[in-house]
Amino acid sequence: MKRKFRTSGYKRDQVDILSDLCWIYIKSATAQELEDNREKLIDELRPAEKKYIREIWVPKEERVVYYYTDKYMNFGCTSSSRSESYHPVLCVMTNGQLSLEQSVKRLISTVISILKTLDLDDDSSKRNRPRQLKRDKATFRFLFDEISLFALNKLANEWELVKEIAANQEDLDIQQCQCQLLLR
Repeated sequence: MKRKFRTSGYKRDQVDILSDLCWIYIKSATAQELEDNREKLIDELRPAEKKYIREIWVPKEERVVYYYTDKYMNFGCTSSSRSESYHPVLCVMTNGQLSLEQSVKRLISTVISILKTLDLDDDSSKRNRPRQLKRDKATFRFLFDEISLFALNKLANEWELVKEIAANQEDLDIQQCQCQLLLR
């Protein structure tokens, strides 16, 4: 983002402001916030960028803006791939100054280290289970050992709310729910 603004001729202080406005826009949590934040961003842009936001970005908002992506069943994950975060690590260890053999050795060593770390994370997810879900083993037996501890914790919180609603026999208006699964 910043590079695009710099190459478009914006001044340094404008670049910082625009960058902040972009992130605020992307992190919009409600429909009203989204509209307001989009307008604040567009007000600060030049005509070419305004056109780009309106014609290119607005149709793609459902893919990137938190207001929409928060409703997806991704258990809070916002990255498209775990491997994206390893790109800088791999770039540091493989450079033009090293021979191919040295680069390969470094790469192998780093990949093995990353795999060990991932394996340890998976093992902790298999050992540690949220207390709330342990009481309902029969309900969640197929999920244990299959999804991450982070996802299980998110699920445990939702499960407690569902149990509370059921215990109080509260009416749940499914029509007001904006879950993507129900909208499909």
